[in-house]
Amino acid sequence: AVVGCGYLGKFHANKYMKNKNAHLVGIVDINTKKFNELKNEFKVPVLKDISKIIDEIDAVSIVTPTKDHFSIAKEFLKHKKHVFIEKPYTDNVEQAKYLNNQAKKHNLIIQVGHLERFNKAFIELQKLIKKPLFIESNRLSPFKVRGSEIDVIMDLMIHDIDAAISLNKSKITKINASGIKVVTKSID
Repeated sequence: AVVGCGYLGKFHANKYMKNKNAHLVGIVDINTKKFNELKNEFKVPVLKDISKIIDEIDAVSIVTPTKDHFSIAKEFLKHKKHVFIEKPYTDNVEQAKYLNNQAKKHNLIIQVGHLERFNKAFIELQKLIKKPLFIESNRLSPFKVRGSEIDVIMDLMIHDIDAAISLNKSKITKINASGIKVVTKSID
């Protein structure tokens, strides 16, 4: 199932529909205005409540605003379902640790949407770079309202941080970072 079928959630639903090893059972979204559109596009039930689908699935993609990730993931893990959560994983470290512990306790897979790890260019880069001495990353793009409920560090820069950590097999000795508030109340 896909919980949250907005901009990114539709990508998840499309991938499940096109994957011969997956079967999209349904979509859960609180925006009832989109129900007919989603039903017509994906030809699956569209529901407002996760309890209506939780027993019908093996795994779920959670593609909702970050503030909802923890409560939704907690419920699916309680019902012994594998969980994919778009990043940021949760609002805080304590919630993340709780979800990790629940997944381990029930022998479940829980994965965060660090998709750059699977980017073909990054996979090739990992083969070439063995001992980086210096890594610099700049991320510049036009402002988008979608996703602005979290700061740009947790929305986009987290990919750069994940890539740097993946490339660097030694102890990190120094990190410098800067960011400013331009449009929102947090670093954007």
